[in-house]
This record gives sequence, C-alpha cells and structure tokens, in this order.
Amino acid sequence: TVQKKFVWEYPHLQKGIQCNSQTVPNTYHTKKMKLKYLSTLMLIAVAVSIATLLMTDSFAIRDMHHRFSSNTNDQLSFPGLRVRPSTTMDSNSKPTILELVGDSSDYQCPDGLVLVKDSIDPSFYEKSERKIPKVVHMTSKTRCMTKLFAENIDKWRFQGHSLFLHDDDAVNRLLKLQWTEFPQLQTIMKCMLPGASIADLWRSVLLWEYGGIYTDIDNTPGPKFWDEKTGGGIITNETDALFEQESQRFPSQYFFASSPHHPIMFLAVYQTMHRVMDVASVKEQYIPFVTGPGAIKSAFIAFAGGDGYPTAGVYPGLMSKNHTVTIIGSRKHANKGVYVSRAPGNLDKNNGFKEMNITAWGHVDTSRFSNNRCMTVLSHLEEEHRMRQFRRHFRV
Repeated sequence: TVQKKFVWEYPHLQKGIQCNSQTVPNTYHTKKMKLKYLSTLMLIAVAVSIATLLMTDSFAIRDMHHRFSSNTNDQLSFPGLRVRPSTTMDSNSKPTILELVGDSSDYQCPDGLVLVKDSIDPSFYEKSERKIPKVVHMTSKTRCMTKLFAENIDKWRFQGHSLFLHDDDAVNRLLKLQWTEFPQLQTIMKCMLPGASIADLWRSVLLWEYGGIYTDIDNTPGPKFWDEKTGGGIITNETDALFEQESQRFPSQYFFASSPHHPIMFLAVYQTMHRVMDVASVKEQYIPFVTGPGAIKSAFIAFAGGDGYPTAGVYPGLMSKNHTVTIIGSRKHANKGVYVSRAPGNLDKNNGFKEMNITAWGHVDTSRFSNNRCMTVLSHLEEEHRMRQFRRHFRV
C-alpha cells in the first residue's frame, strides 16, 4: 500500500520500485531498498507535518490568550516604539520598527521618481494613552515614487503621528522572522504568489506585533478621517481596532487600524495561512478571496461572529471580551470616500504603477507556479529536500 501510494505521489521513482530485485545487480537492489525505506520515512514526515500544522492552532491560541490577558497600555504592548534602535539585533526579540524599515540615506531613485522618506514624531518614543499607536504604515516595492504618489502619501502625515514606508526588503525582514505564534508561516509562503498576496499577509503580521494604522499607498484620507483644526480623527484613545465598511459591505482590507496583539490581527494571519493551504491550485488562486478581503472577512467572523457583513458599531470579541472592533461608515460612505478615498482619479494609478515597476495583483506572472494544491506542492518540496539529503548521505 505504501509503495502504491508513493508511486502515485512520486511517479518518477516508479521504475525503481517496480523492478524485480532478482533480475538486477546487488548494488542496484541495495539502492532500491534504500529508496523504499526513504519513501516510507518521507510519507511519515509529510503526515507529521500536516498534523503539526493542525495541532499548532491549539498552542497558538493558548499563547494568544496569554497575550490578550495583558494590559494593552503596558510598555511591552508597544514593542519597538519606546526605545531608539540599537546597531545590533537581538535574535531573541523582535526588531524595532526603525530596524525593520532600514536606512533610506543610500537610496538612489531614477530620473522622474521621488524618494519618499519616513517621518518620526517625537511622540513615537513616548508612552501613549491611546490603544492604537499613532503610526501610519504603508508598503511599496521601493521608496522611489512618482510625484503624484509622493504627494498623496504626504496627506497621511498627520499631526502627532509618525509614518513609515516599508519597501520589499523591509517586508521580507519581518516575514523571515521566527514567529512562535505562526510557526508554519515561512512554509506556507511557498504557496503564495508574489506582490499583493505577500503584502496582504505582511500587513496583518505587522499590526499584530506593532499595532498602528495601515493604508494602501493609493488611498487618500477622506474629509471625515482627520480634522487638522482639532488635531483629532475617527480613532480615539479607546479605539481598539477599526475597519471601514467596504462598498461590498465587509470590513476593509485596504485600510484598518489595530492595537498591538489584538486578536483580530492574530485571526487575520491564521485565516490567511489556512486559506492558502486550501487552494485547489497555487497558480490559479484568486488573491482577493484567498489572502485579501476574504481573509479579513473570515477573521472578523471568527472574532465577533455573524455573517461577515457588519454595519457601523462596536463589536466585542467572542474569545476576549476586553477587546473590541469598531466598524465605521457604510457602502455609501465607502463609495463617496467619506473616510477613505480609494485610488482618486487625480493620482493616475495605472501609469504611476507602471513607472514605479509595481505589478497589480491581477497581472502577476504565475507561469512558474504549480497548478497543484498547496499541500501537494509542499509535499513535493519536502520530498526533494529529503532526497537531496539521502543522496548526500548515501552518495547515490
């Protein structure tokens, strides 16, 4: 049974398994037996990996409850926001935000593009009474942008807030860290498409660890988002997490805000990973459904219940009553850009993306990706890895 399953899963070894040992030299017979033994070990390893992934949830949930029971205004609740960065990174702790984004002084932008720098408000290094840090996070391929996009980002530099732009290197630095809460993260990323899909996962991981405000670079704050005269906006000191109701009525994924270690962000990361594992084809996966708004919708259902189409209001968590999610706006507000305006016409998004070498999610080249399920892809990768180890060990 093991041989048949192994032949079906790995057809390139079929000839070696089906050979009659009495008609081949002894040396080949020895190698064949080693392959049989290795095949059994690989099947067991794949089964253990699957079981580990499923069992991980219970350990992660236990750690999540421990984190949620702590005071969200505690010094430790704002990792990376209270001390200036050191020159070395402690492998036992997460890096500061400044260590993540890196130094922009060595950036060289081509003609026609503008270098977008971070802005750090003095309050960045101070303890705040507000649950959600006054930090705006964005991501782009590089810091080099068209003049229109650079000016659009400047609109998010609110009084008393810091703003950080995370390029591809910064995104990779965060996702390559070892996460106790998400031990299978790097493995599952092997089934994700580049660009928007990775950015979807990154934004949830970032706000889980550091908190703050996330927005796409082609968003513009609406008239009701921030009041320059009063220096206030829709996020108050007591706001724990905040989403806008999208035009399709589910919580926004192009913009949201959260306190550090809020359960909605934990659930968003886990929903993203599980949805990637469930894709029928890595190559043909539909990014908005798998890692985009679909993952945020599923995370909200897991957090507060319901059907994933919440109206404006404050929703307590099913698992943690001391955490809430605030939904603002309506379909009408979203379409009119009352709180957040998406891709305003004067931004010239399509030409801007082309000049900045940014590929929209619908135009990602998937030709090099497998048409198999994610679990099959991971199994094949594990087989290749163990086969290389086998050949090095036995010198075959």
